[in-house]
Amino acid sequence: MIEDNDLPMYLEIKENHFGLGTYSKKQFKKGELIMKSRARAISNSEFENRLFFESKIQYKKYYLETKKCTSRINGIVYLYEKDAFINHSCNPNIFTEDLYFIENFMYYNKYALRDIENGEELVTNYLFFENESDYEFNCKCNNDICFGVIKGRNHLNFEQLNLLSKQKL
Repeated sequence: MIEDNDLPMYLEIKENHFGLGTYSKKQFKKGELIMKSRARAISNSEFENRLFFESKIQYKKYYLETKKCTSRINGIVYLYEKDAFINHSCNPNIFTEDLYFIENFMYYNKYALRDIENGEELVTNYLFFENESDYEFNCKCNNDICFGVIKGRNHLNFEQLNLLSKQKL
């Protein structure tokens, strides 16, 4: 189990064209463990309170100070901590595996899908773990294999599902 949920010293959160992102401060080899992490399930009322609070203050300042964000995955609201700023890309360089649950925590590990260079942003494909999303967004990854509108794996066609399955190790 993870007791200390601070960002590992070989990763850093920086501003980028999406807002904030997580960047490597060292090289990783394909298949290498990048971090162990967790997210806590929270109530809908806590989620709504956070959304209200976040909307009233400066977005970047709030997240840089708290290093936490919320999202809803498959109907459950989670509060992410150290990996809260891993952005989406249809051409990811990391993935999540070894998922397990204890009480109201979801534990998981992040691994390198390919070699990652020092200074490179860590990105994952949100479609790996979202069947149905509460929100949709137009992907801005500008990759040749872009899925377009991201709103959950349930909205992909057969070709897209096949492509997604090939993105894991």
